[in-house]
Amino acid sequence: KKTNQFIFIHIKIKKLKKKISMKIGGSFFTVVVAIELALFISLYLLIVNTWVREEVDSVVAQGDNHALVLSGDFSTETIEHVVLMEEGSSQTAIVVQDSYGKTIKSSQTINSEMKKHISALKNEEKNKKQSLHYHWLGDKYIVSKASIQSNGNIVGSVYMFLSTKQIQNMVFNFTGIFAVLAVITLVVTAFAIFYITRTVTRPLIEIKLGTDKIAQGD
Repeated sequence: KKTNQFIFIHIKIKKLKKKISMKIGGSFFTVVVAIELALFISLYLLIVNTWVREEVDSVVAQGDNHALVLSGDFSTETIEHVVLMEEGSSQTAIVVQDSYGKTIKSSQTINSEMKKHISALKNEEKNKKQSLHYHWLGDKYIVSKASIQSNGNIVGSVYMFLSTKQIQNMVFNFTGIFAVLAVITLVVTAFAIFYITRTVTRPLIEIKLGTDKIAQGD
C-alpha cells in the first residue's frame, strides 16, 4: 500500500512539474522569441537598407561628377572622355543625351531595361537637377539622372546605371547568414528556458505539495 502510494505521489509530482514547466516555459519562450525576432528583423532591415543606400548614393555621386564635368565643357572630346571612364566597369554604365533626349554616347549598348528607366526618368519634372529610378529587388539597374547645365539652361542629361545583381546576391547571402543565426539563437533560447523553468518550478512544486498536505490535515 505504501509502495503504491509512493508511486502515485511520484507520478503526481512528475505531472505537476511538467504542467508548471510547460506553462512558465511556454510564456517565457513566447516573450523572448518575440523580442529576439523583433531585434533580428530590425537589425536586418537596418543593415540592408543602409548598404543599399550607400550603393545608391555612390551611383548618384558618380552621375553628379560626370554632369559637373560636362557642364563645364559639353564638347565631343569631353563626352568621349567621360564615357571612356565607365567602359571598363562591369557594374556601371553611362548614357549621355542632349536636351532633346537623343543619345550622344553610351558606355554600352542600351537594352530594353535601360530604355524603360530612361523613359521613366524623362517623365520626371524636367527642371529637376537630379532624380532616381530603381527598385533594387525587382529591377536590373539602379539609375540616376543628372542634368548638364550651361548658363542656367539644361543642355543634356547623364544617366548612370548600376547593376543590382551584386546587391541582390549580397542581400541573398546576408539573409541566409541571418536565418542560420536566428535558428541557432532560437535553439539556444529553448534549451536555456527549459533549464531555467526546471530550476524555477522545483520550489514551486514543493510549496504546492506542502499546501496539499496542510489541506489534508498534516
